[in-house]
Amino acid sequence: MKRDKKGFTLIELLVVVAIIGILATVVVSSLNTARKKARDARRLSDAKEIQKVIEMFYNDHGYYPKSNYAHSCYPNKTIVSGGSTWNSLQQELSDYTDKLPVDPLNRIFKKNGVRTHYCYTYFLGHNGHYKPLTNLNPPYSIIFQTESTIYKSLARHKSNKNKHAFFGV
Repeated sequence: MKRDKKGFTLIELLVVVAIIGILATVVVSSLNTARKKARDARRLSDAKEIQKVIEMFYNDHGYYPKSNYAHSCYPNKTIVSGGSTWNSLQQELSDYTDKLPVDPLNRIFKKNGVRTHYCYTYFLGHNGHYKPLTNLNPPYSIIFQTESTIYKSLARHKSNKNKHAFFGV
């Protein structure tokens, strides 16, 4: 009796499944890195947009928006005594933009006791945690957190290399 050997052995099938699994892991990992970089690029673009709107406000009024310490993660809530809300900043700038951008994640993560703020914050003046690149006493700061360290030319937080700021000119 002659046997036709058609098909694959169990070992061959397991090897193919293992290779597909390894390739899928590499693709997913690369995709996650690309997503982080895309969110960081959007953060940079959003911060520049907020800066432009604030400068247009200044050109028309002669002063910067008074909504100090506005934080996009809490649009209707002040997070420090005497601070403002993100919505109040939005209202103040409503002649220049329909809606202020918010961070792509726009939330606060807590991992191992460390809080990571993926939000935008507007400060009147300089809060002292960032080293301005040129102006030693900037009129305002726009602060945001990135997921990677690709933006080395931006002002950096003293203790967190992924936290950045734009300053008024």
